[in-house]
Amino acid sequence: MPKVNVSFSSSVPLKFDKMTVLDYLSQRFSYQSQEVWNKRLQLGLVSVNGVLAQENISLNKKDIVAYHVKDYDEPAVPLDWKILWENDELFVVHKPAGIPVNRTGRIIFNTLLQLVKRDTQNPEANMLHRLDRETSGVMLFAKTHAGTKKWQKQIAKIMQNKTYHAIVHNRPGWQEKTFSCCLKEIEGHNIRSQMHVVDEGKWSETHFKVLEYFEDYSLLECKITTGRKHQIRAHLAHLGHPIVGDKIYNHVGEFYLKIAAGSELTPEDLSILKSPTHLLHAYSMDLVLGETTQIVTSESYSKGWLAFKKSLKD
Repeated sequence: MPKVNVSFSSSVPLKFDKMTVLDYLSQRFSYQSQEVWNKRLQLGLVSVNGVLAQENISLNKKDIVAYHVKDYDEPAVPLDWKILWENDELFVVHKPAGIPVNRTGRIIFNTLLQLVKRDTQNPEANMLHRLDRETSGVMLFAKTHAGTKKWQKQIAKIMQNKTYHAIVHNRPGWQEKTFSCCLKEIEGHNIRSQMHVVDEGKWSETHFKVLEYFEDYSLLECKITTGRKHQIRAHLAHLGHPIVGDKIYNHVGEFYLKIAAGSELTPEDLSILKSPTHLLHAYSMDLVLGETTQIVTSESYSKGWLAFKKSLKD
Protein backbone atom coordinates (compact mmCIF):
# COMPACT_ATOMS: atom_id res chain seq x y z
CA MET A 1 0.00 0.00 0.00
CA PRO A 2 1.25 3.59 -0.60
CA LYS A 3 2.50 5.53 2.41
CA VAL A 4 -0.27 7.68 3.91
CA ASN A 5 -0.98 9.73 7.02
CA VAL A 6 -3.48 7.80 9.12
CA SER A 7 -5.14 7.98 12.54
CA PHE A 8 -6.23 5.09 14.75
CA SER A 9 -8.66 5.53 17.62
CA SER A 10 -10.10 3.42 20.41
CA SER A 11 -12.59 3.84 23.24
CA VAL A 12 -11.10 3.29 26.70
CA PRO A 13 -12.55 0.13 28.35
CA LEU A 14 -13.58 0.12 32.00
CA LYS A 15 -10.51 -1.85 33.11
CA PHE A 16 -8.25 1.04 31.98
CA ASP A 17 -10.28 3.71 33.81
CA LYS A 18 -8.04 6.25 35.67
CA MET A 19 -4.88 4.92 33.98
CA THR A 20 -2.42 7.40 32.48
CA VAL A 21 -2.49 7.68 28.71
CA LEU A 22 1.12 6.43 28.46
CA ASP A 23 0.39 3.30 30.48
CA TYR A 24 -2.83 2.76 28.51
CA LEU A 25 -1.07 2.90 25.15
CA SER A 26 1.77 0.68 26.35
CA GLN A 27 -0.58 -2.00 27.69
CA ARG A 28 -3.42 -1.85 25.17
CA PHE A 29 -1.13 -1.68 22.13
CA SER A 30 1.88 -3.62 23.36
CA TYR A 31 3.26 -4.20 19.85
CA GLN A 32 5.07 -0.87 20.48
CA SER A 33 7.28 -0.21 23.50
CA GLN A 34 6.58 2.39 26.17
CA GLU A 35 9.53 4.38 24.81
CA VAL A 36 7.90 4.55 21.36
CA TRP A 37 4.57 5.65 22.82
CA ASN A 38 6.30 8.27 24.98
CA LYS A 39 8.04 9.64 21.90
CA ARG A 40 4.73 9.87 20.03
CA LEU A 41 3.21 11.74 22.95
CA GLN A 42 6.13 14.19 22.99
CA LEU A 43 5.76 14.74 19.23
CA GLY A 44 2.06 15.58 19.59
CA LEU A 45 0.89 12.45 17.79
CA VAL A 46 -1.62 11.33 20.45
CA SER A 47 -4.94 12.97 21.35
CA VAL A 48 -7.68 12.30 23.91
CA ASN A 49 -11.18 13.36 22.89
CA GLY A 50 -9.65 15.48 20.13
CA VAL A 51 -7.15 17.31 22.37
CA LEU A 52 -3.39 16.70 22.22
CA ALA A 53 -2.38 14.53 25.16
CA GLN A 54 0.46 14.60 27.69
CA GLU A 55 1.87 11.36 29.10
CA ASN A 56 0.52 11.92 32.63
CA ILE A 57 -3.09 12.61 31.61
CA SER A 58 -5.50 10.32 33.47
CA LEU A 59 -8.11 8.61 31.31
CA ASN A 60 -11.77 7.91 31.96
CA LYS A 61 -13.73 4.99 30.53
CA LYS A 62 -15.11 5.70 27.06
CA ASP A 63 -12.56 8.45 26.38
CA ILE A 64 -11.48 8.35 22.74
CA VAL A 65 -7.73 7.96 22.43
CA ALA A 66 -6.27 8.50 18.96
CA TYR A 67 -2.74 8.24 17.69
CA HIS A 68 -1.53 9.58 14.39
CA VAL A 69 1.07 8.04 12.10
CA LYS A 70 2.84 9.89 9.30
CA ASP A 71 3.96 8.02 6.17
CA TYR A 72 2.33 4.84 7.47
CA ASP A 73 3.30 1.60 5.74
CA GLU A 74 2.43 -2.02 6.48
CA PRO A 75 2.73 -5.45 4.83
CA ALA A 76 0.52 -6.04 1.79
CA VAL A 77 -2.61 -8.16 2.26
CA PRO A 78 -5.27 -9.34 -0.23
CA LEU A 79 -7.98 -6.71 -0.61
CA ASP A 80 -10.50 -8.62 -2.74
CA TRP A 81 -13.25 -9.04 -0.14
CA LYS A 82 -16.85 -8.81 -1.38
CA ILE A 83 -20.43 -8.78 -0.12
CA LEU A 84 -22.23 -12.08 -0.77
CA TRP A 85 -25.64 -11.26 0.77
CA GLU A 86 -27.32 -8.49 2.75
CA ASN A 87 -30.57 -7.22 4.23
CA ASP A 88 -31.43 -4.06 6.18
CA GLU A 89 -29.45 -5.09 9.28
CA LEU A 90 -26.89 -7.71 8.30
CA PHE A 91 -24.50 -8.62 5.53
CA VAL A 92 -22.21 -11.56 4.74
CA VAL A 93 -18.83 -11.07 3.11
CA HIS A 94 -16.23 -13.30 1.52
CA LYS A 95 -12.93 -12.95 3.41
CA PRO A 96 -9.76 -13.69 1.42
CA ALA A 97 -7.07 -15.86 2.99
CA GLY A 98 -4.20 -13.88 4.49
CA ILE A 99 -5.99 -10.78 5.79
CA PRO A 100 -6.51 -10.43 9.56
CA VAL A 101 -10.02 -9.52 10.69
CA ASN A 102 -8.66 -7.21 13.42
CA ARG A 103 -5.39 -5.39 14.04
CA THR A 104 -2.46 -7.69 14.56
CA GLY A 105 1.27 -7.00 14.60
CA ARG A 106 2.02 -4.42 11.92
CA ILE A 107 -1.31 -4.76 10.10
CA ILE A 108 -3.62 -2.08 11.43
CA PHE A 109 -4.92 -0.07 8.48
CA ASN A 110 -5.84 -2.91 6.11
CA THR A 111 -7.61 -5.32 8.44
CA LEU A 112 -10.82 -6.80 7.07
CA LEU A 113 -12.90 -4.74 9.51
CA GLN A 114 -11.24 -1.47 8.50
CA LEU A 115 -11.54 -2.31 4.78
CA VAL A 116 -15.24 -3.07 5.15
CA LYS A 117 -15.86 0.18 7.04
CA ARG A 118 -13.96 2.26 4.47
CA ASP A 119 -15.25 0.57 1.33
CA THR A 120 -18.90 0.66 2.46
CA GLN A 121 -18.47 4.15 3.99
CA ASN A 122 -20.12 2.76 7.11
CA PRO A 123 -18.07 3.34 10.30
CA GLU A 124 -20.63 1.39 12.37
CA ALA A 125 -20.17 -1.90 10.51
CA ASN A 126 -18.90 -4.66 12.78
CA MET A 127 -18.25 -8.39 12.50
CA LEU A 128 -20.33 -10.80 14.54
CA HIS A 129 -17.74 -13.62 14.62
CA ARG A 130 -14.14 -14.18 13.52
CA LEU A 131 -12.00 -16.27 11.23
CA ASP A 132 -8.28 -16.87 11.56
CA ARG A 133 -6.10 -14.65 9.39
CA GLU A 134 -5.25 -17.47 6.98
CA THR A 135 -8.78 -18.89 6.77
CA SER A 136 -10.92 -17.72 3.86
CA GLY A 137 -14.69 -17.69 3.40
CA VAL A 138 -17.99 -16.42 4.77
CA MET A 139 -18.23 -13.90 7.63
CA LEU A 140 -21.32 -12.24 9.09
CA PHE A 141 -21.42 -8.49 9.83
CA ALA A 142 -23.95 -6.12 11.38
CA LYS A 143 -24.54 -2.73 9.77
CA THR A 144 -24.99 -0.64 12.93
CA HIS A 145 -23.86 -0.48 16.57
CA ALA A 146 -27.43 -1.33 17.60
CA GLY A 147 -27.43 -4.29 15.20
CA THR A 148 -24.16 -5.58 16.63
CA LYS A 149 -25.57 -5.49 20.16
CA LYS A 150 -28.82 -7.13 19.04
CA TRP A 151 -27.45 -9.92 16.88
CA GLN A 152 -24.39 -10.90 18.93
CA LYS A 153 -26.76 -12.05 21.66
CA GLN A 154 -28.46 -14.35 19.12
CA ILE A 155 -25.46 -15.47 17.09
CA ALA A 156 -25.73 -19.17 17.98
CA LYS A 157 -29.41 -19.13 17.06
CA ILE A 158 -29.21 -17.30 13.74
CA MET A 159 -25.91 -18.69 12.38
CA GLN A 160 -26.25 -22.45 11.94
CA ASN A 161 -24.90 -25.36 9.88
CA LYS A 162 -21.46 -23.84 9.36
CA THR A 163 -19.54 -25.86 6.78
CA TYR A 164 -15.83 -25.64 5.99
CA HIS A 165 -13.62 -27.24 3.36
CA ALA A 166 -10.06 -28.28 4.19
CA ILE A 167 -7.19 -29.73 2.19
CA VAL A 168 -5.26 -32.10 4.45
CA HIS A 169 -2.26 -34.39 4.45
CA ASN A 170 -2.77 -38.16 4.02
CA ARG A 171 -5.83 -40.21 3.17
CA PRO A 172 -8.16 -40.92 6.09
CA GLY A 173 -9.06 -44.54 6.78
CA TRP A 174 -12.71 -43.46 6.96
CA GLN A 175 -15.20 -41.83 4.58
CA GLU A 176 -17.06 -39.99 7.34
CA LYS A 177 -16.20 -39.42 10.98
CA THR A 178 -17.55 -37.42 13.92
CA PHE A 179 -14.80 -36.43 16.35
CA SER A 180 -15.39 -34.90 19.76
CA CYS A 181 -12.97 -33.98 22.55
CA CYS A 182 -12.05 -31.28 25.06
CA LEU A 183 -9.72 -28.52 23.86
CA LYS A 184 -7.54 -26.22 25.91
CA GLU A 185 -4.48 -23.98 25.70
CA ILE A 186 -1.63 -25.29 27.83
CA GLU A 187 0.07 -22.72 30.04
CA GLY A 188 3.80 -22.48 29.39
CA HIS A 189 3.65 -24.13 25.97
CA ASN A 190 6.01 -22.58 23.42
CA ILE A 191 3.02 -21.70 21.19
CA ARG A 192 0.64 -19.91 23.54
CA SER A 193 -2.33 -19.86 21.15
CA GLN A 194 -2.21 -23.56 20.27
CA MET A 195 -5.18 -25.69 21.31
CA HIS A 196 -4.54 -29.19 22.69
CA VAL A 197 -6.74 -32.25 23.09
CA VAL A 198 -7.08 -32.73 26.86
CA ASP A 199 -9.17 -34.62 29.40
CA GLU A 200 -10.69 -31.45 30.87
CA GLY A 201 -11.37 -28.35 28.79
CA LYS A 202 -13.98 -26.97 26.42
CA TRP A 203 -16.00 -29.65 24.68
CA SER A 204 -15.83 -29.58 20.88
CA GLU A 205 -17.24 -31.62 18.01
CA THR A 206 -16.73 -31.72 14.23
CA HIS A 207 -18.17 -34.02 11.56
CA PHE A 208 -15.79 -34.80 8.70
CA LYS A 209 -16.54 -36.19 5.24
CA VAL A 210 -14.05 -37.04 2.49
CA LEU A 211 -14.94 -35.29 -0.77
CA GLU A 212 -11.96 -36.27 -2.91
CA TYR A 213 -8.42 -37.69 -2.87
CA PHE A 214 -5.34 -36.69 -4.84
CA GLU A 215 -1.99 -38.39 -4.33
CA ASP A 216 -1.34 -38.26 -0.56
CA TYR A 217 -3.81 -35.42 0.11
CA SER A 218 -7.55 -35.21 0.72
CA LEU A 219 -10.29 -32.61 0.38
CA LEU A 220 -12.62 -32.76 3.39
CA GLU A 221 -15.98 -31.25 4.29
CA CYS A 222 -16.04 -30.16 7.93
CA LYS A 223 -19.28 -29.38 9.75
CA ILE A 224 -18.86 -27.91 13.22
CA THR A 225 -21.25 -28.54 16.09
CA THR A 226 -19.31 -26.20 18.37
CA GLY A 227 -17.19 -23.16 17.56
CA ARG A 228 -14.04 -23.48 19.63
CA LYS A 229 -10.80 -21.67 18.84
CA HIS A 230 -8.79 -23.51 16.14
CA GLN A 231 -11.27 -26.38 16.46
CA ILE A 232 -11.02 -27.88 12.97
CA ARG A 233 -7.25 -27.38 12.81
CA ALA A 234 -6.65 -29.01 16.20
CA HIS A 235 -9.05 -31.90 15.51
CA LEU A 236 -7.50 -32.76 12.16
CA ALA A 237 -3.95 -32.56 13.48
CA HIS A 238 -4.89 -34.88 16.34
CA LEU A 239 -6.42 -37.33 13.85
CA GLY A 240 -3.19 -37.38 11.83
CA HIS A 241 -4.45 -35.20 8.98
CA PRO A 242 -3.09 -31.67 9.55
CA ILE A 243 -4.29 -28.99 7.17
CA VAL A 244 -1.87 -28.21 4.36
CA GLY A 245 0.03 -25.00 5.11
CA ASP A 246 -0.83 -24.99 8.84
CA LYS A 247 2.14 -23.40 10.60
CA ILE A 248 0.95 -24.16 14.15
CA TYR A 249 -0.52 -27.67 13.92
CA ASN A 250 2.00 -29.26 11.56
CA HIS A 251 5.80 -29.63 11.55
CA VAL A 252 5.71 -29.19 15.38
CA GLY A 253 5.00 -25.48 14.89
CA GLU A 254 8.52 -24.65 13.67
CA PHE A 255 7.34 -22.28 10.93
CA TYR A 256 5.03 -20.37 13.28
CA LEU A 257 7.88 -19.98 15.75
CA LYS A 258 10.20 -18.81 12.99
CA ILE A 259 7.77 -16.05 11.98
CA ALA A 260 7.13 -15.14 15.62
CA ALA A 261 10.87 -14.66 16.07
CA GLY A 262 10.84 -12.07 13.27
CA SER A 263 12.18 -14.18 10.39
CA GLU A 264 10.56 -14.60 6.99
CA LEU A 265 9.83 -17.98 5.49
CA THR A 266 12.21 -19.03 2.73
CA PRO A 267 11.24 -20.68 -0.57
CA GLU A 268 12.49 -23.94 0.95
CA ASP A 269 10.14 -23.47 3.93
CA LEU A 270 7.19 -22.85 1.60
CA SER A 271 8.06 -25.93 -0.44
CA ILE A 272 7.67 -27.97 2.76
CA LEU A 273 4.43 -26.25 3.78
CA LYS A 274 2.98 -26.62 0.24
CA SER A 275 1.01 -23.38 0.66
CA PRO A 276 1.75 -19.86 2.00
CA THR A 277 -1.53 -19.97 3.97
CA HIS A 278 -3.31 -22.91 5.55
CA LEU A 279 -5.95 -24.35 3.23
CA LEU A 280 -9.11 -23.99 5.32
CA HIS A 281 -12.17 -22.31 3.79
CA ALA A 282 -15.44 -21.31 5.50
CA TYR A 283 -17.68 -22.51 2.69
CA SER A 284 -21.25 -21.84 3.86
CA MET A 285 -23.59 -20.91 6.68
CA ASP A 286 -27.34 -20.99 7.25
CA LEU A 287 -28.81 -17.72 8.51
CA VAL A 288 -32.02 -18.45 10.40
CA LEU A 289 -33.96 -15.18 10.54
CA GLY A 290 -37.44 -15.75 11.92
CA GLU A 291 -39.34 -18.03 9.56
CA THR A 292 -36.74 -17.64 6.81
CA THR A 293 -33.47 -19.53 6.37
CA GLN A 294 -30.93 -17.96 4.05
CA ILE A 295 -28.12 -20.25 2.91
CA VAL A 296 -25.05 -18.15 2.09
CA THR A 297 -22.22 -19.81 0.20
CA SER A 298 -18.78 -18.49 -0.62
CA GLU A 299 -17.18 -19.39 -3.91
CA SER A 300 -16.82 -23.14 -4.16
CA TYR A 301 -13.48 -24.39 -2.92
CA SER A 302 -13.17 -26.51 -6.06
CA LYS A 303 -10.97 -23.79 -7.56
CA GLY A 304 -8.66 -23.91 -4.56
CA TRP A 305 -8.52 -27.71 -4.80
CA LEU A 306 -7.74 -27.57 -8.52
CA ALA A 307 -5.06 -24.93 -7.94
CA PHE A 308 -3.49 -27.06 -5.21
CA LYS A 309 -3.40 -30.16 -7.41
CA LYS A 310 -1.85 -28.13 -10.22
CA SER A 311 0.83 -26.80 -7.83
CA LEU A 312 1.81 -30.38 -6.96
CA LYS A 313 2.15 -31.28 -10.63
CA ASP A 314 4.23 -28.16 -11.32
